[in-house]
Amino acid sequence: MVAPLLRTAAALSALSLAALSPAALAVPLPTSPTDPTIAHQWVNPELRAVDSSSEISSRIESISADAFELTLVNDSGAVLSDVSVRVQRANPVTSVAQARTVLADEESTYHVSTPFQAVPIELAPGESHTFSVKVDHGALDMAKDGVYPVLINVNGELGQGGQQFLASERTLIQVGTPRPEHPLAPVTMLIPVTAQSDILPGETGEAPNQPPLILQSEQLAKDIAPTGRLTKLLDAHRRHAATSCLAVDPEVALTVSRMADGYQIAEERPNPVAHKPRLRDSWGSKNNKIDATPGQGSTDARAWLKQLTDIAQGGGCVVPMSWANAELNAVAATGNAGLLHSAALEGSAVLSELLGAPVRHDVIIPGFGYLEQRTATSLDELLPAPATALVADNTLPDSAVSVGQHLTALGYDAALASQLGTLGDTPGTVGYSNQWQRFDYRLDSNAARRSSATAALYLAATDDDQPLLVVPPADLQVEDATALLDQMQHLIDAGVATGQPLNSYLAAPPKATASLTGSPFEDPTVVTDTEILRASQQAKSIDDLTSLMTVEPTIALTPQGFTEPLRRDLLRAMSASGRRTLMGYDSRVQTSDAILRANSDILQQLRSSVVLLPPGNVYTRTSESSPLFIVAENGLPLPVDARISYTGPEDAIISVADSLKIPARGSITTQMMADLPETKSRTDLTVWLASQNGAPISYPVDIGVQTRSGVLGTGGIVALLLAALAFVMFHVKRR
Repeated sequence: MVAPLLRTAAALSALSLAALSPAALAVPLPTSPTDPTIAHQWVNPELRAVDSSSEISSRIESISADAFELTLVNDSGAVLSDVSVRVQRANPVTSVAQARTVLADEESTYHVSTPFQAVPIELAPGESHTFSVKVDHGALDMAKDGVYPVLINVNGELGQGGQQFLASERTLIQVGTPRPEHPLAPVTMLIPVTAQSDILPGETGEAPNQPPLILQSEQLAKDIAPTGRLTKLLDAHRRHAATSCLAVDPEVALTVSRMADGYQIAEERPNPVAHKPRLRDSWGSKNNKIDATPGQGSTDARAWLKQLTDIAQGGGCVVPMSWANAELNAVAATGNAGLLHSAALEGSAVLSELLGAPVRHDVIIPGFGYLEQRTATSLDELLPAPATALVADNTLPDSAVSVGQHLTALGYDAALASQLGTLGDTPGTVGYSNQWQRFDYRLDSNAARRSSATAALYLAATDDDQPLLVVPPADLQVEDATALLDQMQHLIDAGVATGQPLNSYLAAPPKATASLTGSPFEDPTVVTDTEILRASQQAKSIDDLTSLMTVEPTIALTPQGFTEPLRRDLLRAMSASGRRTLMGYDSRVQTSDAILRANSDILQQLRSSVVLLPPGNVYTRTSESSPLFIVAENGLPLPVDARISYTGPEDAIISVADSLKIPARGSITTQMMADLPETKSRTDLTVWLASQNGAPISYPVDIGVQTRSGVLGTGGIVALLLAALAFVMFHVKRR
């Protein structure tokens, strides 16, 4: 039996790998950004090499009209002295793509400069100092309105090394708000509302109520606290409701709604198929209890959910993200249509029910910002009506294209989204960004990148008169969201752009019919082949488990409802969140691995709870017409529809019922009629439970059968019958 199972697994592996695209096969295993084989896809080693290798770091803390607040940190083993700084600028830029090029360019590109300003400090190893750097607009010739790339040049003496260039910090500075000559562009912004839910993997469904919620941490509770990130993002939207739209992760909204009813923090969950122990067995035991602490965020959860509900019911713009911000190309690559449906299409219904207001069901937001054609085709086959996928415009041949009978791909500004992707404490490497412009964005501070982002927004809004959708990163920080929304309002008030709702942007009709090619550049952040293969195999196991169970009218739970949380585990494992950052990729891969391992373990427990209990290794029957008795046990909360399969000698024929209905969390005794070879020795059989489509369910058990017709007297027959009766009574239905 083991060999057939291994062959089946091998065949599934080959089939799954064959389904993967060449682009996906480029990254077969999760590989750290520091690995030399892939590091160049994250960071172009030719860009800002001196800054990357410097042991002195500079950090812009704040920017005003005529000064920078700068912090120097000495991370070397020598004393830093004789420090001087100056401000340099490059030529004004007129597009986001041009600005991104200059921000990554050589220091010599910033050819206009102020005189050096001496900084009378001496920093020992590990010390830092914050001071003000004046921006002399006259010396920099920045009187004319425009967007200027600016560099702060830090020189100094490190140990006995003499004066040398030590580090630089770059940013974009917007001077004035000149009105474009062309008609004004309408602008709107998505505000992503997502975070890791931290649900402990391995949850299974219950009914009519939700299962008890077990989280691994209180991180989500912190995010929805009155001063938390997700709460402040809702506040920011309400201040700019006319020109922004909330892209809500249905996983987060559903988890918060469950938190409102109470939850626990734990590292393990109870066995979902543990049998109710006998009284004597329960003495001194924990009765399948776990070590857990009550969650503290229920009150905040109710308040946050009410705030989101008020927005939705008040006519505010809410659209769904993919479930858990799942990477749709990876989900599609599993070949599991049900899993893709859960990722891309279930969110709107869940949000509509939670919020008591309709949520658009025809918007798809891929976590990585692009779709491969295979993914688009799979989505199109699932769609019952027209829908629009929002993707980066450099992944499309035109601004909006039809990619199937129902699906339209609508582009947003890829250069702007790439620049916005660098915001926050964990700046991201956007997979569709120009590979040759990628560097370690941590070389510039949060404040510097925020100034660059707002200036880039101005450039994008005034580049032409086409509608502009602003798409920030999924982990958008409150300070960055506020800066972008305030900049949008400033542009509208200054008469250089007009506001528009997202619905107007989505109304753009397709201009052509085309196939999609995915990212135009190498994307080192993708969900890898091995992760996809593991998810694919587990998705199939979940489907097999679901089809094994049957609906019972007296039980509120359904097979789909029981296994749905396990599917959502797989979507969490394929989340785009955290994978796009140099500092977060390895941790995200570890989290995904932990989810998949836990999910695999619980699937093994569930499948192994449906078992055959043979009457010993050798079964002796009184005659050739005597049946073989065997007990089938089911630890699942729903009845199981199975059948008995077997292997044995070629001339052995076993007659079994076509269907074996095993009650929920109970057992049933069944009989098999055996026509065995005529031999005085015993006949060895291997039997197991299989689903109706033939998929193995239980572990195989070996039975030796021998017949002793006429050997036993009346006393022996009576003894055998009593033994059989005792066996049957021992395995009565347990609940």
